[in-house]
Amino acid sequence: MVYVLIAAVVIVVIAFASKSHHDHVNEAWGGAARSLGLVLRPAGWATQPRLSGATAGLEVVVDIEDQGVGRNRRGSTRFRVNYPSLQLGLHVTREGLLTNVGRAFGKTEFRVGDRPFDDVAFVKGRDASEVRAFLTPDRRVRILRALQTYDSCEIRDTHVICTRAGTVSDSGVLRATIQALLRLAGELSDDRRPAEAPSKVDRARVLAEVIDQMAAAKPDEPPEAETPAEPDPIPDPALAPTPEPVPAPAAPAEEPPSRLPLPPLADPAPARDARETAEALFGGDGFLTDVKARFESNYLDREVRWQGRLKTAQRFSFDMVFPGTDGVRAVLTIARLRTGGYGEQEIQAVVHVPAETRETLASQIDADVIVTGRLVAVDPFLRSVFVDDGAVELSIRAS
Repeated sequence: MVYVLIAAVVIVVIAFASKSHHDHVNEAWGGAARSLGLVLRPAGWATQPRLSGATAGLEVVVDIEDQGVGRNRRGSTRFRVNYPSLQLGLHVTREGLLTNVGRAFGKTEFRVGDRPFDDVAFVKGRDASEVRAFLTPDRRVRILRALQTYDSCEIRDTHVICTRAGTVSDSGVLRATIQALLRLAGELSDDRRPAEAPSKVDRARVLAEVIDQMAAAKPDEPPEAETPAEPDPIPDPALAPTPEPVPAPAAPAEEPPSRLPLPPLADPAPARDARETAEALFGGDGFLTDVKARFESNYLDREVRWQGRLKTAQRFSFDMVFPGTDGVRAVLTIARLRTGGYGEQEIQAVVHVPAETRETLASQIDADVIVTGRLVAVDPFLRSVFVDDGAVELSIRAS
């Protein structure tokens, strides 16, 4: 009898925890569905949540995909955006074990001549020259960002699929991921989609034609001179009535004093200390999608002088946040916060410092250092801020 009661209690606890989890997931997925105009099939005892519908003119599907078998079986959140066929036979994935196995069996990929892209992306297609022409710099940047951001990502002729580990239960993460893949799909299919409105080029051409027509038009003819009317006869002064006295004109009202000139705009004030900045950006339970707006409003281009624990210092020749430069990415832990339901999270600063500091920084790994620089970007999902024009000012303590 005791075992029966224990089993019953365990079943009730599991059922309650499962319902609580389903409610939390359905609330997050429902918020994303409402904001993006999608349809939600809620999670239940025997069903996984699913979003579907069209937004921004493209078909979107988000569902849960089971991967692995047995004890290694786990779920992941799969995001798919469909678009008109590119008709290139395109297949882009991230370099890894499977692509290396494919090469061993004779599968070959294209190289586009962009080393940072070629080192990460495994590209296939029907015609190498067409694929290279299609992969413009803007498209390569978006593809590279997707390949480096998600747990897995695959781009094909008609769709893009990316996954995140586990069941995503944050409405902000769901929305931001869908919107990022919509931008990627729009960039890939831009010249394949039917035009719903004139493009920028068309609008510029139409405006230029209108201006040319205005310039070619004849100027307006000057108005004809009016024939002056004959003067009225001069009246006899004796017969004219006595004029009434005309009151003196009122003194003009005194003009209000002019406004004082506004002081010139000052340079952005320095950002607060690292922890305060981290709490202002990432603290609380707000949506991650709001982080970027807060950063751009309050922190972009502000100077910083922060202390943090140096984690890595790696040389780079290409970086999407610091384009057109090379140097070293120094990654520091600047704070640890409890954010949302994720427990304690590390908040990091990624600092661009000169290449010649690589050896010096390598000897300071796990040391507390002070860095200076200018805030240029934020990554809400990685909970990182990016600092350009950086310098390591002082080593405080080595661990």
